[in-house]
Parts: sequence; structure tokens; C-alpha cells
Amino acid sequence: MPSDKKDYVDTIEAITSLATVTSIRNKLSKVRARTEDQRLAGLLDTAIRLLDTSGVRATFTLNLTKPEYGKLHAYCKAVVDSIKPQWQIVAERNGWVYGREKT
Repeated sequence: MPSDKKDYVDTIEAITSLATVTSIRNKLSKVRARTEDQRLAGLLDTAIRLLDTSGVRATFTLNLTKPEYGKLHAYCKAVVDSIKPQWQIVAERNGWVYGREKT
């Protein structure tokens, strides 16, 4: 696992693991608290809110066919598979362009 993509790997592991809603929510909340990727943060906020309103108390794996979880999984998988380091992905989302000098 690329250490700089820990947020994405941890998210994928949380939403694909067999666990209680509380456990999944806690794992996602920890990633949400530490991530600098605003897109990931927004997707996590949506997933956490959905978990909070689900009312499910059983142990389960999240249904990745739900659009909210599917988007979160697809986004994290794409970042993990990318050759770019996490810092570059976040920087580009905030307007940074490789090779461009600051003016």
C-alpha cells in the first residue's frame, strides 16, 4: 500500500469490510478528520450521513450499488491506482499546475 494514499486505502477497506455500522462509521470518521482532499471529505460526509440515518444495527458490508457508496469506492480506487502521489492530487484540485511558476 502506498503510504501517501492511506486515506483512500483505509476508506476502501472500511466500506468493503464486514463490520457493524458503528465500526464502519468510526473508520470513515477517522479518515474524514485527517484527509486534506476536499473531494474525499465531501464523499465521506455523504456516506457518514447516510450511515447515521440508516437505522441498521446489524453487522454487514456496505451495499456498493448505492450511488453514494459506489462513488466513494470508485473515487478512492481511482486515486489508489493513480501514479500521482496524494499531495499532487490535492494540490491540483487546489489550482496547482506542475511546472508553472507562482506569479
